[in-house]
Amino acid sequence: LREDLKWGLEAAVEVTRWVAEFEYSELETACEMVALTHDNEYPMNEGRIASTASPSFQISASEFEQHFAERQVPHSTALQAVRIPQETAYYVGPLARLNLNRDKLFPVARQLSEQLGIVWPCFNRFKSIVARSLEVVHAFEEALQIVNDYRGCSPNRIRYDYRDGQGTWVTEAPRGLIYHRYGVNAAGEITAAKIVPPTSQNQLQIESDLRELLPSILGQEEARIARDCENLIRTYDPCISCSTHFLRLKLEHCE
Repeated sequence: LREDLKWGLEAAVEVTRWVAEFEYSELETACEMVALTHDNEYPMNEGRIASTASPSFQISASEFEQHFAERQVPHSTALQAVRIPQETAYYVGPLARLNLNRDKLFPVARQLSEQLGIVWPCFNRFKSIVARSLEVVHAFEEALQIVNDYRGCSPNRIRYDYRDGQGTWVTEAPRGLIYHRYGVNAAGEITAAKIVPPTSQNQLQIESDLRELLPSILGQEEARIARDCENLIRTYDPCISCSTHFLRLKLEHCE
């Protein structure tokens, strides 16, 4: 795999430089960004939950539901997550991870992030594609390290016994932070399950961003307004069915 991964790393660097040269909207609104952070590595499966709003905010997975909650809103069938108790929006995703952990990127990705002309931390949601691309560079670097350092492992499966209990964990999916809580009984049967995916966590922030964007584009043709709104929504990569083409724009003109 080594030579293929080397090729992939070079290709990922080239693609990242390419997407960084796209024309981006200037919309850059401050918001709270939330992601895992880790002392020694760019986080994916381990770490504590951190926030750009407060350097002192770092909590464990077991504390998630003390600070974040999902709400049902009248205008949507999709749940929306908020920060509690203030009931405010927040953002999860590649920009959040990069803003909180850029110093943990592997060397090529970290150096590349400094060469792209982007000021970090970056709050321009449209530039999340650049953050995603930098993470692909990082992933190839990590894959190469795994291959180069591989010495075999044993055992490949850890035995365990079922018992009553409840567990929580937080991981980073490509779209952003995802929270899990499961309960099991002594027979190994799942008795409770709760998953808070990135899309529900970003829903309220997407709506807030649309309200920020619309005043600057209302003078355009309706097709262009719809496209610009869809472009903003796509930056979040929401797992809404056919998310890139779901928008139906209806403008009401008031005298």
